[in-house]
Amino acid sequence: MTKSNFKVSDIDCESCIKLLKMDLPEKISGIEKIDIDLKGNMEITANHEISRQEMDSALEGTDHKII
Repeated sequence: MTKSNFKVSDIDCESCIKLLKMDLPEKISGIEKIDIDLKGNMEITANHEISRQEMDSALEGTDHKII
């Protein structure tokens, strides 16, 4: 497993975290685990390294962005 770290904008509440944890595995294959805190620090454990491009694409249409 590989861990990829990102900083995500506009994480305002636990609902934001819950929605991202539900949505990202549907948009990016291979995700096993996602840890996010209210400061927007995200660590993704997956079967491959998640690229910035994959994350940008997965977050398209949401209020969140990689910063």
